[in-house]
Amino acid sequence: MSTNDPIGRILVENVYTVTGDAFVSAAAALMVEKRISCLPISMGQGAIGMVTEKDILAKVVAVGKEPRKVRVKEIMSTPLLLIPADATIREAAEKMLQHNVRRLIVTDSGGRLAGLVTMTDIVKWVAGNEGNSAYVLRYLAGKLDEQAGNPT
Repeated sequence: MSTNDPIGRILVENVYTVTGDAFVSAAAALMVEKRISCLPISMGQGAIGMVTEKDILAKVVAVGKEPRKVRVKEIMSTPLLLIPADATIREAAEKMLQHNVRRLIVTDSGGRLAGLVTMTDIVKWVAGNEGNSAYVLRYLAGKLDEQAGNPT
């Protein structure tokens, strides 16, 4: 297995979404219930933004707003970073690192929401395939020889 494997190997396909008109309290409740850290904000078959735990803490809780009165479209993160479903795991990791994000929306060939991939998904995949956390740490630090896949 290689980081040049398709992103589909780690893609989360059953993505929960909310509309922009949903209240933050409802989004937070869904996130707690499903044990997830983000929700894409849907519009039709696409996504227009994302609300994360950090958005809720920084833009609602920390500033004393009432979650039952704030709509997610008011606090969602935009623009979304998208990656096509035919991208590789390495391309997804590189895009996350380049933009300092932990999540990417995966789109199908028609530009519709196909799933979600997170840095956690990538770390679990790397750890599962290599069987040890030291490899993951070296990989994330960029200390692996790209051609050989071996520690430098």
